[in-house]
Amino acid sequence: MTKEDLEEYQDLKKEAKIVYGIWRKLEKEKISFNSIGDGMPKPSNKRTLGDVIAESDARSQEYYSLHLRALQALTRIERFIGTLSEPLHRNILRLKYIERWQWWRVARELNYSERQIFNIISDILGENFEAS
Repeated sequence: MTKEDLEEYQDLKKEAKIVYGIWRKLEKEKISFNSIGDGMPKPSNKRTLGDVIAESDARSQEYYSLHLRALQALTRIERFIGTLSEPLHRNILRLKYIERWQWWRVARELNYSERQIFNIISDILGENFEAS
């Protein structure tokens, strides 16, 4: 497992959250189109309810796909963490890459310095580790 593998889950979660926000806005736009009754002034833009529905459906599918990929990445990370024999190693990885804590907070919670935590992570991952 690499640092990039561990960060993949966080990246996918962020991306899914952004896509979800876009989808929510489109859903609100759909509602505003539905509330326009006959005889009322129509919006001047050429966007139709059908356009909004199609875009909303596409964003909904994109969110589902990203969310599924994030869950798959989380499963891979949890399996990797489960193979570690040291509770400290498991705790560091869970706090940072699953709970999304900042490094200073992980270090403080576990009563280590950030440098000590980075050294431990380097040992776990077998690579020279620097915070990002």
